Amino acid sequence: MHFSSLARPFWYTTTRARVCSNSGVAKKVRQQTGLIHRGAVYHYRHRVPSDLLSHYGRREIKRPLNTKDKGEAMRLAAAERTRVLVEFARVRVYRIS
Repeated sequence: MHFSSLARPFWYTTTRARVCSNSGVAKKVRQQTGLIHRGAVYHYRHRVPSDLLSHYGRREIKRPLNTKDKGEAMRLAAAERTRVLVEFARVRVYRIS
């Protein structure tokens, strides 16, 4: 379906956004993946949940994916998201114990 002649749906224009960084402007590739393109390399970004802010001492976890290829970056971001969520679960379990 081509959207040039039709009104674009809500999701079409909101899946891309620009975010500021210390090194200039970074382009947020997709909001759902946490994938950010900074310079020539993709990075993974994940917000730290409010109950774990005291443990991490920061609001975001950022990790470089060391790739320039978007497809590979998306696969690596999915794996990194799993690692981060497992890490959050472990921290929650050890804080309760």
